[in-house]
Amino acid sequence: KYRITSRHITKIVSVKTNRDKAKTLQLVDELRAKVQEIVEEHPDICILNTDQSGMVKEAHGKRTNARKGSRVVEVVVQSKGVTTSSSTLLPVIGSDGYLKPKQFIQLGEPGGKLPQKGCFRDPDLEIAVGTSHMMGKTAKQFYKEVLFDGFVPPKLLLLLDSWPSFKQHDVIRAAAPPNCQLFILHIPPGATSLCQPADLSFNHQLKGIQKRLKGFIMARKIDYKVAQRDNLLKF
Repeated sequence: KYRITSRHITKIVSVKTNRDKAKTLQLVDELRAKVQEIVEEHPDICILNTDQSGMVKEAHGKRTNARKGSRVVEVVVQSKGVTTSSSTLLPVIGSDGYLKPKQFIQLGEPGGKLPQKGCFRDPDLEIAVGTSHMMGKTAKQFYKEVLFDGFVPPKLLLLLDSWPSFKQHDVIRAAAPPNCQLFILHIPPGATSLCQPADLSFNHQLKGIQKRLKGFIMARKIDYKVAQRDNLLKF
């Protein structure tokens, strides 16, 4: 009935993940039920979602055209060492298509500090710096300067993943305005690809644009260093 053929492996799954798949699907259904319950009780509530998205300094596509039977397929990049070095972007999106004007970016720098000359700045960018590009202690900066900056609806449901910083509800509530009725729900571990709105509908589009821009620059031999810190921030 089914013809067996050799295929490239496209995904690596741990034994635990494979074993817990049914449990993960159950948790996703429970999360959706909780969201539905809150929305029914508060029809005027605003729903916001955010997710950390790693942005490599020089992005490139994973596939290209090649002759059949080719054993080695090369891709040319400006700098090989920065194809895995990342910053982290945290966009805040709403269920109605709203995008928070200010973007939070975490830069991983040696010693957790920027060079003395500083870096590119823009009113719509909130830049945090640490020894890692992943958000940790800088979460408070994200809550204060981005998530709860500007207008905050009187009723707000935050849909967050299971990152440890996002589970500190007391820290999040301390940054929120006192008149905001705040609900916080978490996406179960391992369920990002199933119900994480930012990951499914926003982040991959931005990465796609970054790859196209890089490909355009390389194809036309434009003198522009895509991996430079300031150029990445400008993008």
